[in-house]
Amino acid sequence: MAGTFGKRTTALATPHPGTHPRTAIAGTTPLSFEYRPKAASALLVTALTGAVAVFTVWTARDNDRGLIINHLIRLDPSQATIFWWGMAVVCGIGFLLGLFLLVLAVSPPRLVTLDATGITAPRNTFTTATVTLAYGAITDLRIVTVKRHRTLTIAHRDGRLSITETVMGEHFDTLIDALAERCSRRR
Repeated sequence: MAGTFGKRTTALATPHPGTHPRTAIAGTTPLSFEYRPKAASALLVTALTGAVAVFTVWTARDNDRGLIINHLIRLDPSQATIFWWGMAVVCGIGFLLGLFLLVLAVSPPRLVTLDATGITAPRNTFTTATVTLAYGAITDLRIVTVKRHRTLTIAHRDGRLSITETVMGEHFDTLIDALAERCSRRR
């Protein structure tokens, strides 16, 4: 697939759009799954970006030399200082993001819940706000794979909801199977 940079999309069940969104599926047991980042990954992001941020700040503060990048880009000392400060800002943002993920990893888990009428899940990885979708409102289920990282994309009438495997953990496939089954029952 030229131009997709390792992106692969797999279609799952497509619910029938004519079903009523509030109709419950008889005999459906509610399922709940924890949804939180892994503490080890968050700690690794925080440590690496923090260390690089400290290095780039130190380099930018005391810089008196130019910089050559891959023998293609030549920067004089003032341009190199701007480059190092820019890298420090980017790494500082990565450090703050890592801290936020670390807080989410050690806080009480958020849940992805499948019940008789729909799915309730966090709006995204970085918020505690949830969204509830009736099975009848779901128009498409797809698994998007980018460099071995899978994301379940749930298209619905008002947009999309994404659930990532790295945050979902070992129950990701169970969630996909249960959601696809419940959506296919709506046909």
